[in-house]
Amino acid sequence: MDECVFCDIGTGRIDSDLAVPVSERVYVLPALRQRVKNRFHTLVLPVIHVRNLHDADPSLLTEIMAVTAGLTAVLPAKLGANGSFVFQNNVEPDGLPFHLHVHVVPRFEGDEFRTPDPVGVSEVPLAHRLVQARELRRLLS
Repeated sequence: MDECVFCDIGTGRIDSDLAVPVSERVYVLPALRQRVKNRFHTLVLPVIHVRNLHDADPSLLTEIMAVTAGLTAVLPAKLGANGSFVFQNNVEPDGLPFHLHVHVVPRFEGDEFRTPDPVGVSEVPLAHRLVQARELRRLLS
């Protein structure tokens, strides 16, 4: 396997302050690119390298989806959101190296959310993602 930034983050080799371990096998991470009206866009990932949804062990999938479901409850409650949008991509053409992840995006009334949305998505500064990571730790503890 080539280098994988998500493996490096999940194992603490880089950006350990951004990774929020939920168990030995799953962690969450504030997304690098988020919509201004949908902050706290969060990724749920396995610590070990798994390329696609269909490559994952069923027990790992269960754990990933349990964490995802938990986020769909705590994020809207914390943020005053109406709900969330959950999605997962298999083998994005430009997503090399690719690592399984599920997106949880808080939804708000009037947020004009659409996907894809190349214009409305921007890189979130590290300092803001660190604040999100700290809050995710608190919410998931």
